[in-house]
Amino acid sequence: MNLLNLKKESFLYNSFLIILSGFFIKGLGLLNKIFITRLLGTAGMNLYILCFPTILLFISLSSCSLNVTTSKLIAESLKNQKYSPRKIVKESLKLGIKISLLFEIVFVLSLPIIINKLLLNKDLFYPLLMSLFLYPLVGITDTLRGTLAGLKQMKNVAIVNIIEQIFRFTFSIGSLIILRYHDPIISVSFTILALAVGELTSLIYLIIKIKKLELPDFQSNNNELSAIKQIAIPTTLSKLIGNLSYFFEPILNTLILTYLGYNLNKINTDYTIINAYIIPLLTISSFLSTAIATTIIPSLSETIALNNSKDTDSLINKTFFLSIIPGIIISIILFFYPKDFLYFFFGTTLGSEFIRKFVFVFLIHYIQAPGIAIMQSLGKSKLIFIISSFFNLLRLIFIIIFPLIFNFQTYSLFYSIIITMVFETIIIWVLISIYSNFRLHKKKIIEILLISIIIFNIGVILHYHNLNFIISSIILSSLFSFFIIKFKLI
Repeated sequence: MNLLNLKKESFLYNSFLIILSGFFIKGLGLLNKIFITRLLGTAGMNLYILCFPTILLFISLSSCSLNVTTSKLIAESLKNQKYSPRKIVKESLKLGIKISLLFEIVFVLSLPIIINKLLLNKDLFYPLLMSLFLYPLVGITDTLRGTLAGLKQMKNVAIVNIIEQIFRFTFSIGSLIILRYHDPIISVSFTILALAVGELTSLIYLIIKIKKLELPDFQSNNNELSAIKQIAIPTTLSKLIGNLSYFFEPILNTLILTYLGYNLNKINTDYTIINAYIIPLLTISSFLSTAIATTIIPSLSETIALNNSKDTDSLINKTFFLSIIPGIIISIILFFYPKDFLYFFFGTTLGSEFIRKFVFVFLIHYIQAPGIAIMQSLGKSKLIFIISSFFNLLRLIFIIIFPLIFNFQTYSLFYSIIITMVFETIIIWVLISIYSNFRLHKKKIIEILLISIIIFNIGVILHYHNLNFIISSIILSSLFSFFIIKFKLI
C-alpha cells in the first residue's frame, strides 16, 4: 500500500468516523459507569473516583503526548517531506518506551507517599497498584494511534478505540459480577485493571495494522527526535499542569474543608458526586468535541503547511460548529430533565440542582478541546502550556480561598472548575482568531440561536404537560436535528 497515493479523505468524513465510534464508545462507557456505580456502591465509588487523579497524572507522563506529536509531524511530512514518517514512528516508540518505564519506577517509589501522606487513605493501595500494568502500554499505543491519525487512517483509529472499550467493559463488568460480594477494595482494584486490559488489546490491533502499512522514508537531514521533543515536551507540560492540578484537587479540597470543620466522609461523598455524577452528565457529549479535536490536528496541519488560509478558516469554523451544536440540544434536554437522567444513568438524583443551574454554562466546555487542538496545529503549544498552567494554578487557589470567602460549603471545587474553564476557553478562541485571522460565520450563529430558542420553548410545553422524559428528549432532538439539517448548519 503506497501511502503517498492514498485518496484524500475530507475533514468531515474523518470527523464522522471518529464521532460514530465515539458515540458507540460513549454508550459502552455509560453502561460501564452505570454498572460500576450500582455494583461498587458509595464506598467503592469513593475509592474509584479518588484513584483517578493519580492514574491520569501518570498516564499523561507516560504517554508524553506522542499521539498528538506523531499525528501532526506525519501529516505535515506527507505534504512537505521535511521529515521521514518512518523515522518519526521509530523515534517516538523509543522515546515512549523509555519515558513510560521511567515513570513506572517513579510511580512505585512514590506510591506509599501518595497514599499515606497526600490522599490519607490506605484503602487506595491495591487499586492504585493495579494501574502499574497500564503505564508501560500507553507510551507505545499513543505513538501508534498518532501514526494512524497522521496517515488519516481514521477508520482504523475508530476501530481500535471501539476494541479497547469493548474489552475494558467486558473485563470490568465481568470482574465486578464475580467479585460483587467481596471487599470493595478488591472490586475497585479489578475495575482499575480493566484499563490495562483494554490498552493491551488495542496495542495488539495497532501492531497488526501498522505492520501492513508501508510508511514512507523520505531522505532528510532534519532531526526527527528533536522535532518530536519540540512538540511533545510543551504539549505534555501543558497536560501535566492540568493533571497535577487534578491530582491536587482532592488533596487541597480535603485539607481546607477539614480545617473548616467539615466531616471527612461528607467531603469525600460530595467530591464523588461532583466527579462521578454532575460533571460526567454535564459533559455527556464531550466525546464529540474530543473526536473532532483528534481529527482537526492532521487536517489543519496540512492546510497550514500549504499556506492555505481559506481552507484553514473553513476548517476552524467547521470545528467550532460541529463541536457546539450537539452540546446545545443535550443542554436543553438536561435543563428540563436533570433528575430523570441522573437516576437513569447513575441510580441517584444527587447534584441535580447543579445540572439545571449550570448546564448552559458548560456549553463552553465543548469547544475547549478543539480550541486547544487548533492552537497546537498553529504551532502554539508553548502558549497553550502557559495558559493552561495559569488557569490550573488559579483553580487550585480558588479551591483554597472560595470556602473561606463564599458559602459554597463542600462544592467550592465545582465553582472553581466552572470559572476557570469559562475564562480559559474564551482566551484560547480569542487567540485563535488572532493567529489564524479566522472569523465565525455570524449568519450561522444567529440561525443556531433562533433554532435553539424555538426548541427550548417546545421543551417548556412538553415539560409542562409531564410527557415522559425519554419521549420528550426524542421529540426535541429530532426537531433540532431537522432544523439544523434543513438550514444546512452542519
